[in-house]
Amino acid sequence: MKRIALTLAATILSTTAAVAATDIASFDANGDGFASVSEVNAVFPGFARTDFRQIDENRDNRISAAELQKPGVREVVARYEGGAASVIGLGQIDTDADGFASHRELAAVYPGLTDVEFDRIDANDDNRVSFRELYSPDAQVVVSLHEAAGSQVSVLAAVDANGDSFAGYGELQAAYPGLSVVDFRAIDANKDNRLSRVEFQSLDTQTVLRRSGS
Repeated sequence: MKRIALTLAATILSTTAAVAATDIASFDANGDGFASVSEVNAVFPGFARTDFRQIDENRDNRISAAELQKPGVREVVARYEGGAASVIGLGQIDTDADGFASHRELAAVYPGLTDVEFDRIDANDDNRVSFRELYSPDAQVVVSLHEAAGSQVSVLAAVDANGDSFAGYGELQAAYPGLSVVDFRAIDANKDNRLSRVEFQSLDTQTVLRRSGS
């Protein structure tokens, strides 16, 4: 079976340390296109500031995608890969792009997340989770419980063979052989015979794809 995955135990199915070494998105939790010291340390605990400064050539205290691709960076990052942690960026969770994660959006990435757990993460009780709330130590303890259980979220780009930013039935069926036409029609919310990013990352779609891929 072909399963496409980013993990928290790492982008999130499996954002591995090797991928993190070359892909800025694997570090960029807040979606600004850069990797800060704290974001790098979230993936590679104990990443030395001297190594960070070595990669940060323009000394703006953040690593760009271009800097991450520079010669020698792979060797620096490789020293930390054995202890890599996993992180899913808020941008990957926030399917409606409002800058926050709702309970439904979090549950799509972390199946089984309870109301009580969501309330624990939602520190200010506004029924949405901000970047700061999601990446607090307490919140990461909560989501790690679901990561350890093997929760996965499929990535649209991984099945979008023709690069049109949508997933048609044929593209999905190639990745998830068990997907039926009936299930596809059920998750195609606007009935345009293709799934958008929002449709693809919905809880219903992720549940169907997990079932269809096995």
